[in-house]
Formats: sequence, C-alpha cells, structure tokens
Amino acid sequence: MRGAIPPVTVRIADLMTESATGGVVRLCLACWVHRLVAVVMAVGSLVGLGACSSSAGSTAPIAQESAYALGECHAFGEPVGARGYEAVAHLVDDPMFVGADVGASAHLGDGRSIWLFGDTVRDVDGRRIVVRNSMILAGSECRALVVPPDGAAVIPDRADGIGYWPMSLVVSVAEGVSTVRVFTQRVRADGEGSAFVNLGPAIATFTIPDGGAPLFDGVSELGPDDESRSRVGWGAAASDGGDGYWYLYGTANPDDPLVFGWSVRVARTRIDDVTDPNRWEYWTGRDWSTRPGDAAEVISAVGGVSQTFSVFLDGDTWYAVSKLDGDLGTDLAFWPAEHPWGPFEAPVSVGRIPNVEEPSILRYMPLAHPEVLQASERSVVVSVSRNSADPQLLVDVPSLYRPFFVDIALPPEPSDALLDE
Repeated sequence: MRGAIPPVTVRIADLMTESATGGVVRLCLACWVHRLVAVVMAVGSLVGLGACSSSAGSTAPIAQESAYALGECHAFGEPVGARGYEAVAHLVDDPMFVGADVGASAHLGDGRSIWLFGDTVRDVDGRRIVVRNSMILAGSECRALVVPPDGAAVIPDRADGIGYWPMSLVVSVAEGVSTVRVFTQRVRADGEGSAFVNLGPAIATFTIPDGGAPLFDGVSELGPDDESRSRVGWGAAASDGGDGYWYLYGTANPDDPLVFGWSVRVARTRIDDVTDPNRWEYWTGRDWSTRPGDAAEVISAVGGVSQTFSVFLDGDTWYAVSKLDGDLGTDLAFWPAEHPWGPFEAPVSVGRIPNVEEPSILRYMPLAHPEVLQASERSVVVSVSRNSADPQLLVDVPSLYRPFFVDIALPPEPSDALLDE
C-alpha cells in the first residue's frame, strides 16, 4: 500500500499566493503548517490509518453537570530540565493525543499547569481525526488529557464549522477555583482542508475547581469575522503585569510584499474586564487611551514577531520571545524591555531554529513557559512547534508533530547555536 502513495513536494514557491498589488507573491506559513496535518491524515488513509475528518462541536456552552473528564494520568518519570518537561506533549500510546502543536501554558491555583494545543491528531477506533484544539492538565508527577464529550475539540467549533486555535492564557484564582480565559484565533478551512483563513480573535472561558476537571463556560468573539491580515489580533500574547493589570498583545501584518513578520501593539485591563474590550486601555507610545485606534506599534512588522508569541518578566526585565521575522525566519530572538508595554529594544538572537528541506522539518511558533521550571538561574523554558512538509515522514514518525523544549539562559547573549530536538 505504501507504494500507492503519490509523491508530495512542497517548495517555498508553493507557499506563495498572489498579492493584491499584482504579480508579487506572499507567504502564508501559518496556513501551510496547519494544512499539513490534513495532508498527512489523507496520506494516512492510503496506508491503512483511516480517513481524515474534522470534528465539529456545538456553540452552546456545556452544562456544568457535564464537566469534561480527565484521562489517564501519565507519569513523568524523571524530568530533568526542559527535556524532562517535554513529556507534557508526549503522551505515549494515548490515542487521543497522537500529535499537536502550540502548547500555550499557565499555572492553576492548585499548582497544576494547564496546556492548550492547536490542531490535534486523534486515533478514534482506528480512524485518524483532527480537532482544532486540546487541553492537558499536568501535576508534579503526571499529566492527563482533558477529554470532551465525543472526543471533540475542548473548545467546540462554531455551528458553521469555524474552529479555534489557542494563542495565550489569562488565569485568575478565587475560592478554590481557577478561571481560565483562553485567547484564540478563530479559523475557517477553505476548500477541502488545504488552506485556512484567520477570522479574528475570540476568548474561551473555563472554570477549573482545585484538583478537578474543567467546566466549559462558552466563547466570546472579539469583533466580526474579518480575513484581513492587517486587523490586530488581540491575545497573541498575554502577561500578568503584577501591577493589577493584565497586558494583552495584538499582532498585525501590513500585507505588504515580502514583509513576513508581525507588528505588536499593547492593551491592558483588569482581570474582571478581560472579556470586555470596551474597558481595555491601549498604549499610545506615551500614555494610555480608551480608543483602540490609538494603539501604537511597539515592535515593527519588518523584522517582527510570529503571529503568536510570548511576553514574560524575568527579574526586572520584560522579554518578548518569538521567531525573528515571523515563522519563516531562522532565529529564536528576545526583545528586552523595561516595562510590559516597552520600549522594546532591538532583538537579540539566542539560537537558530530554521526550517529545513532535507529532511523536511518545520520549526515555528516558539512560546515561553516561565511558570514551568527554572532549571538554572535566570533561565526560561521555550517550546518550539514542529511539523514537516513530508507527509510520509509524519506517518512514519507521528511524534514529530509535537513541540520540543529548550532551556534558554537569561539575560540572552547573542548566539548562532542550532536549537534542535
């Protein structure tokens, strides 16, 4: 049967689309990376893995009496540094988590960590399916997958099939319950799973009792569906400022030829107002305004960040961390700042995470996890999502479609070391 697999060649040129300026091409790695999952699942059907399908859920909140279940708690073994915590994304032999990307994380009030993943491959009764998102809860000794009804996405799709890709988390704790707001990018599949269009951000809310399973409270969408890349996608990163505010970061791309990075703007809000943009304030470059249009760029799109990135505090310094010049870039970079709103200094490359052709390996969307561990003094764990343009490689090694983790010392010193799995 393997001989029946048609050859699949993906080149940089295949990632390009016509721009509105005519004759000039652009790249859409984010769409391409996610579409590879569908391609691989389709190839999987040729080798007896079953057909690929996308699971649609309901837009109605799940009643509190039908809390999601927790799956088997997989022991960590002997976690050492970042490599040990890589086990969070490697649930060996768990058919509900064959592979996934993203892996945004935060701490809950009971000491557990919560992890949200993007397009997740599951093996259901010998049939491979892809759901738009999934969740893992991890304690000190083991981690468990959160199992929604019918094995669907943990944030259910809209009734019209629009799904939600996680970006960042905001957590508040009160009276033995953690409230988790998940900033997501809502996404529409165009054609038969071969391409995707981002339509704008949304916020999914979960309440999680100490030691228990999550309750899904619903989704709030921020603005109408809008395919424009220049629209600011708020929630691309989020961080607790420690000053009574949460800082929310929005990314946008000017859709200009050969500009692959994303610019950054900053908003702030009190924790109770996270889901109400009418109560946010926006950094103008000098002070705070209640008008979204006043938000100033704090990082330019030229040489900018990926569409989803991280911001965290270490000591007295804030850092934005991302792939330099977007996911098509080659370097993992840090942008230091004195405050969560900046000003952000010039990026410092701390290692290379290039996409390569032979063998085909994609490395994208680095995210910081300062809540996980400090393996060495002044360090941060960074995960990097992986994928491949070679469908057969993912069939042979499905674990390749999972993030790998690296431990980065701070303050970052310039480096050209290859950061790899």
